[in-house]
Amino acid sequence: MSTTKTLQKSNKKPLTQTVLRLENPCSVKHVLARAEEALKDFKPSNKDGISPSDPLFQGLAVNELKEACLLTRAVTIDHKAFVVAMYHQLSTEFNCKTPSQQLKAMTAALSYCRILKAQEQFNGMLGEEFLSSSKVGWINALNKELDRANRHFMACVQSLEQQNMSPITVSVKTNTANIAQQQIVSQGANNDRQ
Repeated sequence: MSTTKTLQKSNKKPLTQTVLRLENPCSVKHVLARAEEALKDFKPSNKDGISPSDPLFQGLAVNELKEACLLTRAVTIDHKAFVVAMYHQLSTEFNCKTPSQQLKAMTAALSYCRILKAQEQFNGMLGEEFLSSSKVGWINALNKELDRANRHFMACVQSLEQQNMSPITVSVKTNTANIAQQQIVSQGANNDRQ
């Protein structure tokens, strides 16, 4: 039994050292190294582009806030170039510097593409002469999707606008003030009374 315990103790140290030397296969460094290797063998003959499992695609995805390759996967083929251009224009317009601000611009661009797609389908349904109950249900669903996409777009744009606004400063020169249905008594007025 003592030899088994000795072997277990001696095996723990090399195992720990080995585990510490391992790299996360999803780390930025590892993904970019695989993408660089794949770029050496890349042949641009593929008509469909690069697949998401391809190291080149994953290398682009690491830099998503500049390349927007994952964003293009969320829209149809006819909106791919538009969504990337709109994202970059919104980022420039609202001076997006942080990742959260850039993601808001990305969400706004995606929501606008959803608006376009829902409106296109909605217009196609309205052109028909006979509407069955299932088509009326489909129109109701499209109407809700259109409304939802509009709300998402407006919320993102308003959030982007607010990030560039300067904070509001208010100075009140009175003893008491009613703000949001609550009475606020100035500290200076209390000191004067005492």
